Amino acid sequence: MTPLRASALLTLALACAPTDPTQLVVVVDSDLASDAFDAVEVSVLGLEGGAQTARATIADGALPRYVVLERRGGALGPIDVEARAVLDGAPIGIGRKARTSFVRERTMRLDLFLAAACAGQTCDATQTCERGDCVSPDVASEQLLPWTGLDGTNDGGMPDDGDVEVDGGDVDGGSCTCLSPLPPDTVGTRCEAGRCVYACAPGVDDCDGRIDAVNGCEQALDTREHCGACDAPCPAPTAFEVRRECTPSGCVIECAALRDDCNDDPRDGCETDLTQNGNCGMCGKTCEGAGNRCEPTGRCRR
Repeated sequence: MTPLRASALLTLALACAPTDPTQLVVVVDSDLASDAFDAVEVSVLGLEGGAQTARATIADGALPRYVVLERRGGALGPIDVEARAVLDGAPIGIGRKARTSFVRERTMRLDLFLAAACAGQTCDATQTCERGDCVSPDVASEQLLPWTGLDGTNDGGMPDDGDVEVDGGDVDGGSCTCLSPLPPDTVGTRCEAGRCVYACAPGVDDCDGRIDAVNGCEQALDTREHCGACDAPCPAPTAFEVRRECTPSGCVIECAALRDDCNDDPRDGCETDLTQNGNCGMCGKTCEGAGNRCEPTGRCRR
């Protein structure tokens, strides 16, 4: 499949290199009605300034569209990326911005979704519209997903300013069919062995193993039954606990004095008595030496 190129200055970044490429695949998708726009436009403000813009027509209705950025040397970021919906050559006021960085010697993906819910939404200059809400455009490099390939073509080239280079070829990662618009609480897709795999938004997951147009990443991960992950329990407090709370990172337990959760299992709470030899004052501490014992204060003494 031959990609369309927006500029004769386009540089193909396909040459062999001694290290893995440092790339960012910008994936643009939308739930706008097909007659609301006829193109998508992606602009990038590089590290040394100077905006680069690519435009891809969507007369065939095919989404998503991709632009591949490659960094060759120098700082990894930040870079500012903005996707806009276009009709008859002019933006229609629906866009999505992101400020992020490359990950050295990795190819990562950045999803920019043009949401119908952002029509008429005005955000201040420090924010961007995401599915109807004004949010920060900052996307930490740790939040980027690895690029594993999607079905589609990159038909919007982007000129090279000598600093951020762009691969204008097809992004070949296998074929699959993904739902459009995306299911609830999903933020991206990838293909694995011909199957569409959906990435969940932070704080939720697909715990029932079923994703369709109305059932996406259905489970909040701040409950007693699903704490930080599917089927990760954070049950009611047990004896010897001061506090138990489910957080996005998992079940947090605060133990009473001279008790601890030495087996890292929230189901039995603060199961360990820290006044016993082998766990004297802390998990795994043994009072060594002849006659040494663990006192009720949690200290070793002869």
